[in-house]
Amino acid sequence: MTLVVLTLSACGDDDQIEYSGGRSDLSIKTDAQVSVRAKLRDPDSAVFSNLRVSTKGGADVVCGEVNSRNGLGGMSGKQQFVSNGYNLSFLEEEVIDGGWTDVWQRFC
Repeated sequence: MTLVVLTLSACGDDDQIEYSGGRSDLSIKTDAQVSVRAKLRDPDSAVFSNLRVSTKGGADVVCGEVNSRNGLGGMSGKQQFVSNGYNLSFLEEEVIDGGWTDVWQRFC
């Protein structure tokens, strides 16, 4: 097992994740969707698009877009996300001060 350290400078914190290589793209994408759904107000309404696995940041992550229902019942509109499919997922709306572009460029 290999330990990979992801530093998301746009977020200001260092996050460590355990990465066990050899997962298929389908497995990584499925796990990422589960992780992202857990962050949404209405996880059952999630519609994912443009999913792809990237190794640009040194570990396998899924980059994509998700749309889901907001508190008023309407769809909120697509937002980008990055997820390792384990315990680390970031939604575009969670990254403040214009740092999302840095996160996306670094990992996707």
